[in-house]
Amino acid sequence: TQLRMADAQLQGSVALIHGELASAEQHTAVGAELARVRFPAGHWKRLDADVRQAEVALARRDLDRLRQWLTPAITDLQRRHWPDPLREAQARNLWLSLLRETGSTAEAEVYARHYVDWADRQFGARHSSTLTAHQGLNLVLLLADQLPEARQRLSADVQLASDWLGPSHATTLGLRLQLATLMARQGEPGSALVALESVRTDLLTQAEPDPEILLVTLGNLASRYKDMGQWAAAEASYAQVIEQATQIYGATHPRVWLNQANMAELLLQRGRSSAAMALASQVEAQAQDALGPTHRITAFATFLRGRALLQLGEAGTALPVLTQARQRLQAALGAEAGLSLRASWFLALAMKQAGQHDAARDLINEGLPISLRVHGASHPEHLDWQRLATELNAGP
Repeated sequence: TQLRMADAQLQGSVALIHGELASAEQHTAVGAELARVRFPAGHWKRLDADVRQAEVALARRDLDRLRQWLTPAITDLQRRHWPDPLREAQARNLWLSLLRETGSTAEAEVYARHYVDWADRQFGARHSSTLTAHQGLNLVLLLADQLPEARQRLSADVQLASDWLGPSHATTLGLRLQLATLMARQGEPGSALVALESVRTDLLTQAEPDPEILLVTLGNLASRYKDMGQWAAAEASYAQVIEQATQIYGATHPRVWLNQANMAELLLQRGRSSAAMALASQVEAQAQDALGPTHRITAFATFLRGRALLQLGEAGTALPVLTQARQRLQAALGAEAGLSLRASWFLALAMKQAGQHDAARDLINEGLPISLRVHGASHPEHLDWQRLATELNAGP
């Protein structure tokens, strides 16, 4: 039984690596059933089989099943350590992924710091499980807009991984990708674009590039092209990443919806407001049904729909949509996250265009010091806040 279980688990892991999610789900289910036959309830190998099913659920972004398979294992880990620290590390990493997707950013940050401390003690610095833990914390810091600490940690992690594993190793590429994303967030689009194109070049020289890293790289490249006004390159890149995400995950997957939302934002910036609103509305409906109203993809799509209405000259109609988007983004990301601040700015602009000058002035004056703290005085988005504040405080 144990040999059959190990064979099923191995085949499931191989299928997962190759992005064959249906096959991975089938093999891990067989492995879990054999574990239930061979081991008593509560045995760590039975829980480990559940963790393997949770890995597939995460790849599918099936968060309900992820929580279902993972919760018993995490409950067990709160009582004791497992005999296999590598599988324990994987369970911890999956739980952090679940918190990042469904919990608050603050809750995910607390768990991520605990997880990193445990991995540092358990494995030491030069170990793949430790670097995976560091990547998890880096992602949370990026979500929480704690950019200076994220820059410091990422620079050290990239240097360590490059020295130890080489610059083209999958782990190093993942860290380089995070660092490029951070450069863009800190107002360095040119440096970020160079870094991303370097990652893409290294990926495409590999016989079997990691599909997840390639997908994220292409998505980030599209965002950087957009930031630099290279509209045709950005639109082509988003189309490519949507096509690849659909091939890997299927059409009704959060990764596809997120990139469709990014495409909608690009359409807005190119002045194609009606097409942007149609795409944002489609993403919002699908994401709300599958992920809930306060998931960040749903909230982002609501925000884009409100912006499209505003751009179409329908400020009065945009007001309740942008109000809802701001509430959803604050619930998903926190009030001081960059996207939440952008929603506040657009809401104030809608209030101004709808003639609600006092409300717009109050909202801008409330957000201005937060924008300064989050963005810094010279960031383009903070300059937008200052400009709108000047207009509103001048009258009427």
